[in-house]
Amino acid sequence: MSADSITIRPLATVEDFQHAEEVQRGAWNLSGDRSIVPLNIMLAIQKYGGLAAGAFDAQNQMLGFVLGFLGFTGSGRIKHCSHMLGVTPDARQHNIGYRLKVFQRHYVLKQDLDLITWTFDPLEGINARLNIGKLGCITRKYHYNFYGEWSDGINRGLATDRFEVEWWIRSERVETRLTGEGTEYHTIEQTLDQGAHKALIVNLDHRGLPMPQDIPYETDGRTLLVEIPVSFQAVKAESLELAKLWRHKTAVLFSSLFGQGYVVLDFVRDTDGRCSAYVLAPLPSQLPGKE
Repeated sequence: MSADSITIRPLATVEDFQHAEEVQRGAWNLSGDRSIVPLNIMLAIQKYGGLAAGAFDAQNQMLGFVLGFLGFTGSGRIKHCSHMLGVTPDARQHNIGYRLKVFQRHYVLKQDLDLITWTFDPLEGINARLNIGKLGCITRKYHYNFYGEWSDGINRGLATDRFEVEWWIRSERVETRLTGEGTEYHTIEQTLDQGAHKALIVNLDHRGLPMPQDIPYETDGRTLLVEIPVSFQAVKAESLELAKLWRHKTAVLFSSLFGQGYVVLDFVRDTDGRCSAYVLAPLPSQLPGKE
């Protein structure tokens, strides 16, 4: 499958919306309809100011989709709330998620808006790589058990804690990331060389499983690194108790740092492929302030 053979467009027919239901089931391993956004809701969102768009191959098969609706910030400004982005398992190596987000950005820019927000699991590094590293989002909000208990294959057994990200789509930061000139390819080692300090690290136990280890740190304006396992789903498959420990440790740490004015600004990897890390610092003056 070549990149040129993939088309992204708003959903237009009943069949399109039916296919989007199926993509949801495949993307999140959903067995029932409880967590599915149904056809009638997606259609209404698309018709009245939101966006339901799909990525299609040359045979018009849907490979992924993105769904978002209009909402308000805490200060009453209109924003776009990106609710869902899903890609079928056999199409995840074709940069489709990134392309869907870029399409969404152009769509929202035409509505004369400047902010898109959404949530994702802080321990899912693939999502962090896209949202923070490649797209240039920032985050300073942590939500405990945001969706309650879910029984799907990805969330089963854990609290659905979420980051809420802000994508300031007109900012220089985002423009720089999307043109490939940002810092998304920096490593943990390079970030440490630039003066960052670790606040939480991955430490392998006797089984070779990644354990969270606290590191003493100071919130005196210095840049901090919070490491997470490369594959949280692999950790969960090996030990649900260890996955719960990661959830608890990171929830406490991120909530504390956000409360002290820190913001997630980047997501980087180590050179050995053993872990990844969020980069946090006080909000730089050139970035947007309050929503």
